[in-house]
Amino acid sequence: MKFYVLDSDSRLGVYFLIALTSLGFMLLLGQASNVSEYFKIIAPSGLMIFVAVIALFDRYIWKWRYINSLVGIPVLEGIWEGVLKREAANGNIVERKVDLIITQNWRKMSLVFSGENSVSQAQLITLYNENKNYVNVKWVYFASDKSGKENANLYGEGTTDLALSISNDKKTLVGSYYSSKLKKGRISLEYKGKSNEQ
Repeated sequence: MKFYVLDSDSRLGVYFLIALTSLGFMLLLGQASNVSEYFKIIAPSGLMIFVAVIALFDRYIWKWRYINSLVGIPVLEGIWEGVLKREAANGNIVERKVDLIITQNWRKMSLVFSGENSVSQAQLITLYNENKNYVNVKWVYFASDKSGKENANLYGEGTTDLALSISNDKKTLVGSYYSSKLKKGRISLEYKGKSNEQ
């Protein structure tokens, strides 16, 4: 998984609140450790509490519905299926079935995009979430061949820019892609659910 960038400062506020919470727990546990002369509790340091809370927040807590509405980072994790359309050299429109598997936590994300002949992995990811009504995910990818055909020449780089739309509990990602082989097209994906690993 790669760290992903946000166009908002929502993470700064969360770090600040977790730091204050950690300090409060440290002081509370420090007071509790002096309950009795015969009974001592070794209180963890503020840094230990901070690291533990960040780890829990990063993996689980940020996804909780109420917390997530405050954090403002959409949960994209899961399997997305759809179609890729592009114009071939002869002018015909080529349509291919594709899928996108997203693994995500609060700070990191993995995007694996697959078609019938190639697979690409995101190398650099940006999530535009400052305007909650218009969320975009953009990434730079490296594609490789999975067809096994000689001279398939399916290796390359490119960018993808997809907008998130949620209506009636239906999530879609729609947008465009551009490759280093001067190919471009439209991608339309629909959320299908969690993968077995998530």
